[in-house]
Amino acid sequence: YANYVLRLSDYLLTEQNLGERGEVFGSFHTFPSINTASYLEGLTDAIQLVKALGDTRREKLYVERAMIGLRWILRLQYGPGEMKQHHASHRSPGGFRGSLTDSSIRIDHNGHAISAITRALRYVFRESPAVEQNTSVH
Repeated sequence: YANYVLRLSDYLLTEQNLGERGEVFGSFHTFPSINTASYLEGLTDAIQLVKALGDTRREKLYVERAMIGLRWILRLQYGPGEMKQHHASHRSPGGFRGSLTDSSIRIDHNGHAISAITRALRYVFRESPAVEQNTSVH
């Protein structure tokens, strides 16, 4: 199984947009979108595997690429006041848009982005994600 994961992960890296440091740098696939988060979920799991295998060459490469992909995902996150035209602008900050041209906020976009970010915190930055204690919905 490990060899299969490594083969898939190595192939995955060929899909990352690294040709220029423009708007899409770090995203994956031909249409740069939030799907990068799904790619990063797999890549961060592969980081855990290569650490266990002692494959330091791949570990360094995968960590570097995950950091670049994480940068892309964070470009898609709305900040305070960024979406005044959005019908639910008071709930928009923190949400993840579909792409640079798709302003929609969907639960699956957010779920994959949060999963990728928490995995990156654990496996790339070796930090425990902070969890807010107050889980009440306003």
